Amino acid sequence: MAVASEGQRQALKVLAVSEKRAKDMYLQTPAMLHSIDAEGRIVQVSKLWLDTLDYSVRDVLGRYVTDFMTHASAIHFRDVVIPTALRDGRCDNIECQMIKRNGSICDVILSAIWEYESTGHPAMSLAVLQDVTEKKRLEERSYFAEHDPLTGLPNRVLLHDRLKMLCTQHERHGGTFVVGFLDLDHFKEINDNYGHDAGDLLLKEVASRLKKSLRVVDTVCRVGGDEFVILFDAVEVGQELQALANKIMRTVAAPCKLGTSVQSPVVEVSGSLGLAVFPANGLDPQTLLTHADQAMYLAKRSGRNRCELSRANAESVI
Repeated sequence: MAVASEGQRQALKVLAVSEKRAKDMYLQTPAMLHSIDAEGRIVQVSKLWLDTLDYSVRDVLGRYVTDFMTHASAIHFRDVVIPTALRDGRCDNIECQMIKRNGSICDVILSAIWEYESTGHPAMSLAVLQDVTEKKRLEERSYFAEHDPLTGLPNRVLLHDRLKMLCTQHERHGGTFVVGFLDLDHFKEINDNYGHDAGDLLLKEVASRLKKSLRVVDTVCRVGGDEFVILFDAVEVGQELQALANKIMRTVAAPCKLGTSVQSPVVEVSGSLGLAVFPANGLDPQTLLTHADQAMYLAKRSGRNRCELSRANAESVI
């Protein structure tokens, strides 16, 4: 009997040492890890998780994991991620925002697996998190270096890249493409009469209309103020270009409500469009942009709300 008791004590000692070693390995693992129970409470967490979010073990054990998420992430996890993971046994590459001790946000990608009891009930989930805060920050910087922050359209940087590519492509393989320079008519009056916020709403609405009205192969960019440049790829001068230009003019000229309230003003808007054709009006980006801009000013001088084709080196006028 005494021998059996001693053997049991030794077995328990070995088990305790083994469990401590496993916990130490978990804690020291060079990855952001946390484990939650079936109720969503944190039961174990790694040192890197704690260091990244700047908490201590006492701060987190026993608390719901959603307590350390932003409100939007917490709702998404409670209502979507956890129920789906319980059903499927896992979740992969879920974007989530965690809250650090100082209140700042940590963007993470989370993957997790569930362990189940013999009864089939969930026992515990192990999650691996990757801090992608810096990566997202760099991606956003890269995005805004190439896109207009107000409308989300490509800016001059992407415009010139795309335009150079089109010039090279069509010079090598032939065919035509068209550069359109669009300037809104009387835009200053919108800002003067309704304020710059209303002007911004109008610019965003025009940008949205242009994106919806163009073909998949076309590109629209905002190059500043109320000026937009449109690249019509692989288009024939004549009826096809005429149809595209007319569609743009009709799309821009639809009345626009500057706000969502009943009192929000509805304004009439129009644009003047100048077109330059490769290769007839130029063989390089700057020449094409200059001639499209000149054609746009010709449309302004001719009464606005109209389209003009560049007459530089060309005989046809739209």
